[in-house]
Amino acid sequence: MEEKKNTLSLISMILAIVCAVVFLLYPDQNTLAIELIIIGVLSIVSLVLGIIAKKQIAKTDGMKGRSMATTGIVISIILMVLCGISGYGLAILNNQDLRNQYVCPMTTDCVDNEDNTSTCIYFNTEVICTTDKLDEANYEKSK
Repeated sequence: MEEKKNTLSLISMILAIVCAVVFLLYPDQNTLAIELIIIGVLSIVSLVLGIIAKKQIAKTDGMKGRSMATTGIVISIILMVLCGISGYGLAILNNQDLRNQYVCPMTTDCVDNEDNTSTCIYFNTEVICTTDKLDEANYEKSK
């Protein structure tokens, strides 16, 4: 008798892998927020499908697909964490009030300005930052 594979575990794994490929290979500045939301939602769907598949496999003797379900679950959790971190970083970069508080990152894509600031390219976005931490008086002037 041929052992049956669980379809949900296969769908969970494929969905998680597709989301990971899109996350890693297609970061576009103009659509990054939408991509993060879509990948986050699809990762949750993949996680739920993987959990349901594991429960079905545990209840059914001889059904295969446990490792595929586990793969889908693990990749989905990693993607949700990465989407959360990326979304938080994107929110900080898009916050105009905090833009002049940044200390420049260690990167070679910075241009020094005359006012003791630098313009750096970070995630394909120009960020104004300082070469040293601003005190409160300088921060108030920069607003």
